[in-house]
Amino acid sequence: MTVKTIDINGLQIVYCLEFNEDEDLQFYCHDVKSDLSYSEVLPAASFMQRNRQLNKRVHFPTKAVRLSLSSATPVEATLSTIISEETDTEPTTVLNLKYRVEGAPAPLRWEWHMQSINNATFYRCALQDAVGVAINLNTMLELLLDVVKKKDLEIEQYRFEGAQLRRSTVATEPFDVDAFDTENRELVFAVAEFEQVARLLNFTSNGMPIINPEPIEGSPKLAEAAAKVLSPRNRKRKAMEGGLQHVERKVLQRRLMPQLEYKDGESQEDNLDDSEHAEDMNNEQLDNEVDNIVEVAYMEEEEDSDEAAAQLVVVDPAEGHNELDQIMEVIMRTEESTKKMLNEHK
Repeated sequence: MTVKTIDINGLQIVYCLEFNEDEDLQFYCHDVKSDLSYSEVLPAASFMQRNRQLNKRVHFPTKAVRLSLSSATPVEATLSTIISEETDTEPTTVLNLKYRVEGAPAPLRWEWHMQSINNATFYRCALQDAVGVAINLNTMLELLLDVVKKKDLEIEQYRFEGAQLRRSTVATEPFDVDAFDTENRELVFAVAEFEQVARLLNFTSNGMPIINPEPIEGSPKLAEAAAKVLSPRNRKRKAMEGGLQHVERKVLQRRLMPQLEYKDGESQEDNLDDSEHAEDMNNEQLDNEVDNIVEVAYMEEEEDSDEAAAQLVVVDPAEGHNELDQIMEVIMRTEESTKKMLNEHK
């Protein structure tokens, strides 16, 4: 809720405006000179329609109009009364306002069509807003005092570790919490009592932002590093996929992939099934033989990794060379059989 005043050309008005986005606007107004109070509840749909009717030359966005009504000070204000002769309803009091909007070629026009209310209703609304503000200020005061005390401890720790302040103009004395409490004891107690008043009168806070203390957490980099730790089995699998044998195997498979060729006058559909069948057989045979050799080569390394992940596995270069020779022999035999089968199909 917003509480503001208007003092223009002898017109002295205190008003309260309460609204949320896409909700009804509640406007309470009190004329100080005449000691009369008024109010209007404007639905969201009527708010947009009134904006278009009063500002036909310039289109003002809804958010800009709400912001001007809640925070800006009008440059013109008049109060008039409209009496309807056709109906027996009470006369309507209209508050005409004009606001300056930055960048707009014309001022923003607005009207509040209000009905009379008793002064007690207006003062109750104003009291509700004051109680909500007092509660929030008391909460923020406690949080700020806690932050100041922590800052003093932090500065003391810096000085203990040898840090020096180069500029004396920004030096401050440690904050005396006891002296502050003694000086403002009555005010702090009076503000604290507003919480009980709000509870008894069933008032709610006006929605002012409250500073929430930030919890002390660990470094996010440490959390990310802990999340990236892999188990011994996963480390072994990752090493296998990035290993030399795995790369050689994939490269050789792609290089030895048979290419389909067709002669003029032959049916491509007839040769396609035979070629695909031969290709599948060769790939399956190559995969099985290479997988068997690679599995034997890494069997001992897997056992050692599961027992102790921190120990390094030492591989004999000669043994690795022999395994590579075996793989090359299998690949050569497979290549010869593949060429032989392709020649038979041709």
